[in-house]
Amino acid sequence: MNILQVIESAFPGSSHLAIDLDAEIQANQNPMELPGSPGLLSLIPAYMQWAVLNRDNYGQLVTDWTLNALAEYGRAKSEESAHLNFKFLCTELQRLAVCSFLEWSLSTLVIVPEEQVKRAVKHWLKSVGNPT
Repeated sequence: MNILQVIESAFPGSSHLAIDLDAEIQANQNPMELPGSPGLLSLIPAYMQWAVLNRDNYGQLVTDWTLNALAEYGRAKSEESAHLNFKFLCTELQRLAVCSFLEWSLSTLVIVPEEQVKRAVKHWLKSVGNPT
């Protein structure tokens, strides 16, 4: 299964949302700066899908911000902060998909904040199998 299929399997509909929101994602490159309280369970996977689909084009800033957001979400200790609770909203399968995306970024992308992403993988893996 390729990374797009892994994300789509864990977050059904994310591939269509990534395409539907193309202009919005380009205009709002940092998912953590979206106004209001967005539906993280649909938007973050759409950003992940978008980053994969646009890795060879012009998606570097979106990808950087998406990786940064996933690192922040992975470090979150409490679900009480609504803007950081993405990890706590995810099922175990979804957490594994996030780990797969992070590992994909390490192995595929040319420019990646390697240490940050490696730490993010560790944080996300710690939450797998643990009720957060």
